[in-house]
Amino acid sequence: MRVLAIPQWSFGRDKGLLREFGEILDAFGLRIHDLRSDVDQNRTISAFSGDPVRVFEALERLGVAALPRIDLQRHHGSYPRIGALDSCPLIRVPDADGILPDVVLERYIDRLAWVLAEVYGLPVFLCERSDRGRREGEIPDLFRQGFGMLLERSIEPDYGPKSAHRHLGVAVIGERDWVLQASVRLGTPDLATAKTVTKLIRELRREGDPRFLGVSALAVSLASRDQTQVSMILTLPDLTTFDPILEWMRIEVSKLEVSMAGAELVGPIRERDVSGAARLAIRPEQIVDGGADDVRV
Repeated sequence: MRVLAIPQWSFGRDKGLLREFGEILDAFGLRIHDLRSDVDQNRTISAFSGDPVRVFEALERLGVAALPRIDLQRHHGSYPRIGALDSCPLIRVPDADGILPDVVLERYIDRLAWVLAEVYGLPVFLCERSDRGRREGEIPDLFRQGFGMLLERSIEPDYGPKSAHRHLGVAVIGERDWVLQASVRLGTPDLATAKTVTKLIRELRREGDPRFLGVSALAVSLASRDQTQVSMILTLPDLTTFDPILEWMRIEVSKLEVSMAGAELVGPIRERDVSGAARLAIRPEQIVDGGADDVRV
């Protein structure tokens, strides 16, 4: 039985910490699917899978390494954030031994949330399949407001204090279904161009275009590269795939007299989804075997 963790961290310029992350995950014998930092976004994506006990022990150890070194009061990056450990989705992956039962994963998640709250004073919100009756839209509203706004309001987390940590913000963790994430770099530093593309995506999604069902997009500046980025998330990967979106984007950005400078998968992908992402750069280690079936116990 395996668990896939995809924690996203608000640091991207500490190469030593990134190396330490790799060493920690190796020491726990986990399979690393993705581990990368971005200087402009000041953000690190990590994705790893393995035995549930080792996965959650590694998550706690990563927190020991990272959280004392992150101060969102001094953080500058182009990607929106609400916490030092911004989000930590978890996915159960079937293997020859079956799939981890709901109740067991819930215990692990509760343990991690308790540690974050008790050791670091970090408010923790449980989300997605781990949600326990929270008002619809409450967590998306946290992300829309961002870290700065959270400091000015009272909150109702599942664990921890009712105010955001002054340096670490809040954390959102929980089991979720598969989603896919990709980044498309545009050969222009003009953020307005990327925002035009994301606006068109939102409009087509609202109009019911089947290519954009469950697709969200965000425009991000990549100042050090004189580029911008459209970051996309597919929340319904069984219904939508990347290739039609990327072909549409190629046509649209050419109308704006801009080129696509590159497109790559961010985080893990199921084997079954690879055929619909031929236009993306995908590394072999990003492919998670045994993740084809959405099995609940």
